[in-house]
Amino acid sequence: MDRENFMTRFTVEHSGLLDVIRQGLLTGAEEKKTVEAELYKLNVYGEGAFFKPHLDTPRSTSMFASLVVVFPTPHEGGELVLRHGGKEWTSGVWAEPELIDATYWEFSEAINKFLITAEKILPPYRFGVYDVLVLPPSFPYGGMENACLTFLTPTLLVGDRTLVDVVVHELTHSWFGNGVTYVSACIPYVPPSADNISPTSHRQANSTHFWLNEGWTTYIERVLLQLLHTPADRGFSFLIGRTSLTNALKQYTSRPKYQRLVIDFDVGEDPDDAYSTVPYEKGANFLLHLERMLGGLDAFLPDTCA
Repeated sequence: MDRENFMTRFTVEHSGLLDVIRQGLLTGAEEKKTVEAELYKLNVYGEGAFFKPHLDTPRSTSMFASLVVVFPTPHEGGELVLRHGGKEWTSGVWAEPELIDATYWEFSEAINKFLITAEKILPPYRFGVYDVLVLPPSFPYGGMENACLTFLTPTLLVGDRTLVDVVVHELTHSWFGNGVTYVSACIPYVPPSADNISPTSHRQANSTHFWLNEGWTTYIERVLLQLLHTPADRGFSFLIGRTSLTNALKQYTSRPKYQRLVIDFDVGEDPDDAYSTVPYEKGANFLLHLERMLGGLDAFLPDTCA
């Protein structure tokens, strides 16, 4: 297939192959010359077939070799899907041109590691693609979950990968928020009437059960931090979150309704008035309480200790 007829996330520039080629083929003063590679074709071979070494027809005066990259991937008819380690999802990074190299270096390794770790304790990732998009500095949040594409602030590009764990929270929303949401919660049905034209409950249109998104996401995020790093990382995250929760509860001392996990909003009430870390931290601590009541993490989520 010609390059116009297929797409790949593999880039020779980021693979390190060009450096190996330059060191192996160029000597002396020529070692500093620039070596570039252009995508040309994708060949799909049947079982037992292979790329036979041959002399290629030069396509320009500067061409001096053909680079063959082999993916030993089984394929049986239909749509061609590149699998790696039994996984069918792909991941990638997006950013403005001046940030794309820094974005790739910061996140490319972490994303796949996070996905693989998440699938050890959660159902398989269902969306096929998980990319991150680093937005301009005007983006007002650290991260924002979207199915297939997480938005991130450029302030995470610190050059040492110390802030990449922010992606763990947004990625976990692929299961709790983008997969199953608080709108999926069991909510009473309200039949239509003169005052209520739509045959639904007003609760479906607000954030009554918002903690199901953020509480579960925060809880699982910290389980993943334990698997990715150490149990101490998980515990320290709960300690930091406790301070945030204490401050949020104080904020709503005069409105204790907003201190609850399940908030019975009135019709027309703005859910943003109740937005705080309460659904995140109180929800995660509630699940941590259930975990401990049932005998610990190995009883609550057995696969985490398998």
